[in-house]
Amino acid sequence: MTLQHRVKPGTRVIAPFGTRKLTGVVLRVHDEPATGPIRDLLRLLDEQPVLSDELLTLGRWISGYYCSPLGEVLRSMLPLAADVRAGKVYTLTDAGRDASKQLSIEATADDALNQVMSMLERRSISAVHLKRKVPLADKVLKSLERKGWVAVEQVSHDRDPLRAPSAKLRIELTGASPEGKLPKAERELLAFLSLHPGSHNLAELEDLVHNASTAARALARRALVTLTPEPMAAIFPAAS
Repeated sequence: MTLQHRVKPGTRVIAPFGTRKLTGVVLRVHDEPATGPIRDLLRLLDEQPVLSDELLTLGRWISGYYCSPLGEVLRSMLPLAADVRAGKVYTLTDAGRDASKQLSIEATADDALNQVMSMLERRSISAVHLKRKVPLADKVLKSLERKGWVAVEQVSHDRDPLRAPSAKLRIELTGASPEGKLPKAERELLAFLSLHPGSHNLAELEDLVHNASTAARALARRALVTLTPEPMAAIFPAAS
C-alpha cells in the first residue's frame, strides 16, 4: 500500500468499494498477513487524524451500546468541514461525438437529448449541472450510458469549510495585515478579535459583532482569519 507510511488511525481515505469510491475512516494500522483480497487506497484525505483515539473509542462504545453501524456513528462525529461530496462527470466518447454529429444532421425532435449532447460537445459536465439545466437529463444520461456514447467518472471533493454553520466553526486571527479598505463589518470583527485574542465560537460572536458570520467568511478568504471546525468533546455517558 503506497500510503501505508502516512496513514494513521482517525484519518480519512478514499477507498474502492465495488465499482464505487467511498470515504472511510482508518480504525487500525497493522502489518499482519492478509486473510483476503487487498485493494490499494486511492487517496489520503488527512495528514493528521480528524478523529482522536478517544473519539474512536467513544465511537466504538456508542456503536456497541446502541447497536448502530460503526461507520454511521463515526460519520456523525466528523466535523462538517471534513465531509466529502461525490458525484459523476460525463464526457462524450468518440462514438458519442459521431452520434452527436449525426443527430445535428437529422434534427431529432428529442429536445432533452439535443440539449445534453450539445452541452457535452463543448466540455465534460457534472451530472448535477446537467440535471439542473435539462429537466429530463437523468433519463437521457442513462440511455447514453447504455449506448456507450458517454464515459462516466466518479469524482470526490472536500466540502468548502466556509459553508459550515457558524455554531460549528471557531475563528481566530492569522496575524496577517489587511490590504486596502475593508467593509465596516469586517473592520469591526477584526477590531474585536484584536481586543479579545484567541479562538472564539463564530455563532457566539454574532450577538457581539454585527454580521459577524458573513464578515468572518470574507476575512477567511483573504487569509486574515482562520475558520476551523469546533472540536468535539469525548464524554462517555455515566454508567447506569
